[in-house]
Amino acid sequence: MTDGSDGRVIGIIAAAGSGERMGGVQKAFQLLLGREMVAYSLQVMEESEEIDSVMLVVPSDAVDTATRLCLEMRFNKVGSISKGGRTRRESVESAVRSIDGSDLIIVHDGARPCITTELITRGVEMARETGAAIPVVPAQDTIKEIAPDGKVVTTPDRSRLFAAQTPQVFQGALLRRAHYETSPDLVLDDASLIEALGLPVHTFEGDPANIKVTTPIDLAFAEAVLRQRGMTEPTYPGQWA
Repeated sequence: MTDGSDGRVIGIIAAAGSGERMGGVQKAFQLLLGREMVAYSLQVMEESEEIDSVMLVVPSDAVDTATRLCLEMRFNKVGSISKGGRTRRESVESAVRSIDGSDLIIVHDGARPCITTELITRGVEMARETGAAIPVVPAQDTIKEIAPDGKVVTTPDRSRLFAAQTPQVFQGALLRRAHYETSPDLVLDDASLIEALGLPVHTFEGDPANIKVTTPIDLAFAEAVLRQRGMTEPTYPGQWA
């Protein structure tokens, strides 16, 4: 397997979610500390020394809004802004089809604004060695498997349970194959597509603060994390206070 060391590193930010649980506001453009949520992921990818270019996927009616944001914030690595599909998988697949197989591909959820350059670096290093790498964090709660009637079926061993995050990093040809050769009904994360081929997915240390914003409570938590990191609303285009 080609390790991607001779190709570029391309970041895909999947930000086409509807935000139904956020009061109908498109999730990518929900405000965090006065700035659109997706701007934080874009900023970190802009700052990452690992990433060569970025592809942003947004709702079909938000391309113009995203374009203005990238121009205003001077996100120079953004090479394309495209319309998302009906599902996250369709959105990512459309981007993957246009990327050379020798490249490494980073797939990140735009609803995870607390990404760091350290996470990106760990993922790229692991993917160069293994072909497929995802960040994980240990499960904090006891997990129950529940039957349709509401009764507990079993309690899995928590020491072996981890929550998967993004950014997930893959060798380009491998991710393309996973999208082409697996059932279109499989709409979980990209790592699940690799698993469906019977191929290994390796893990690296994630970040508990790297949450996916789904509800208003998540929004408040993300803002607290960003404030703790000293990040506030930009004072002028392209500059973060």
